[in-house]
Amino acid sequence: MLNKELIQKVMESNSISTDELFREAMEGATAIAAVRDVAREEGEVAAISKFCDSCCYLRLLPDPDPYDWFEQNNMKAVCLSMKAVIEGSLGTGETTNIQKPLYCPKLGRELTKKEIEEAATRLKWSQERWIKEVK
Repeated sequence: MLNKELIQKVMESNSISTDELFREAMEGATAIAAVRDVAREEGEVAAISKFCDSCCYLRLLPDPDPYDWFEQNNMKAVCLSMKAVIEGSLGTGETTNIQKPLYCPKLGRELTKKEIEEAATRLKWSQERWIKEVK
């Protein structure tokens, strides 16, 4: 992301070099990444987002299918906080925008009674899968 000053510089003068433009863009991207990393460690981003991608407890682990040679690059999404497998058999393009499960402590909303029961069932199943597959 380019900052407003850099865009204004480019608009005022076309004599800005490509190297300077690239350097400014990289400095801005590095600063944004640093802020996001700090917020991620403190759990602020995870509390706002509805996806697991921004949570520091998410890990992607290999999840190859032993019966299918074609799907050897599959991954599984694992929550280190809850010690549970969130999703398995994720293909290459499916490892982003993983929805938070109902049992996530950083879900960011209150659950209904029905959702609480469903979350307990899913958590139990996910933790059994964790014990069987991850440990």
